[in-house]
Amino acid sequence: MPQPDQAFRRFDRFLEALPAGVQIFSLFHANPALIEVMAEILGMAPSLASQLGREPALFEGVLTHDVMRPLPDADGLASELNSHLAVVEDYEVALDTARRWTGDRRFQVGVQIIQAHLDADHAGETFSDIADATIRSLLPVVENEFAVRHGRIPDAGSPAIAVLALGKYGGRELTHGSDLDLVFVYDTPLDRESDGAKPLMTSAYNIRLSQRLLAALSAKTAEGALYEIDMRLRPTGNKGPLAIGLDTFEHYYTHDAWIFEHMALTRGRVVAGPPGLSARIDETVRSILTTQRDPEELLAAVRAMRERTAKQHRSSSPWEVKHWRGGLLDLEFIAQYLQLREAHRHPAVLDGNPAEAFRRLGAAGVLDDEEARFLAAATRIWRNLQGLLRLTVGRDFDPETAPEALKRRLARTGRAVDFPSLERNIEKMS
Repeated sequence: MPQPDQAFRRFDRFLEALPAGVQIFSLFHANPALIEVMAEILGMAPSLASQLGREPALFEGVLTHDVMRPLPDADGLASELNSHLAVVEDYEVALDTARRWTGDRRFQVGVQIIQAHLDADHAGETFSDIADATIRSLLPVVENEFAVRHGRIPDAGSPAIAVLALGKYGGRELTHGSDLDLVFVYDTPLDRESDGAKPLMTSAYNIRLSQRLLAALSAKTAEGALYEIDMRLRPTGNKGPLAIGLDTFEHYYTHDAWIFEHMALTRGRVVAGPPGLSARIDETVRSILTTQRDPEELLAAVRAMRERTAKQHRSSSPWEVKHWRGGLLDLEFIAQYLQLREAHRHPAVLDGNPAEAFRRLGAAGVLDDEEARFLAAATRIWRNLQGLLRLTVGRDFDPETAPEALKRRLARTGRAVDFPSLERNIEKMS
């Protein structure tokens, strides 16, 4: 078992947190396979172990569900969560219901990674589907509660706002502890007023509604918080309004945005909102990304940004997967640069997932087949390693002191026969 002393301490905390009357050792005796699952969690995944210590009810999911069963897609997950929310009338109870459901599903994916039933690359898609389902299900609940006091804006559609995902969430690459990069967009004339007892004009209405959704997703309660939310990628960053009109969004990215903001927009993906507004946002993003750019100016801007990032995040080990030279961030920069350079000629190269973007760049002839395959494979390997490390030891991995079991799991995750082979492969990729 990796980190046996820490594992015993985590198990002790788990036992202390159990409700009175729970006969955990009788459960282990009746279900011996649970011992292995618990040992893997406590020994290899501190983040999952901490979550289990805070929320021992999560263990019930291991007992009552087939924890290794693949999860449904985002639509199926949203339907599942909606069925739980449909029988709840109180707003706060609905939020806690969503928190418990989301925590249980994320925990299930973490267990599947630890048990090697799901690689971290595919887990990123599942974690993202869970987040999609949570936001899609909670947005109408939040809006209905908001409308009790403020009503609705006539002809605005329902929900009134759309949620645009960026970053790893937009690319469907979430890890267990990832935050969500979000932008809230609306498309209602500014001279409209809501029809409630406390009416609000369009801008104030949508900003306040966005604040409510943000609180529902990130506020910490007895059931914990759903997600950490990062709004810094919205137009004008933290100084900008929480929700932005579509016309303003388009004008900003067309005339004022920096290249790094266009790079971030390559991962833009609408995850919730009324169909008409969602389609208009998709069309706007696509129009911005397919604008022809000067290749030399683009390359210079991307190079300057990478140099600034390297100064801010110095890495001394390839196990610092993201910022290591030749690591994940470099691959993301390459994919985003090539998409911005080529999308006016080949719109089909656009995809928020770098590995898929490399495949599309190869199919379009921008990269030769061997280059495209190598870059896509390297992206998946780095991403798998990052996902497993984040779930197990975080950023504190030292191959000299790491447990052999974890090194074997890393080798398997990195598609190598053993750990020394993985280290050689990483050197070739860098």
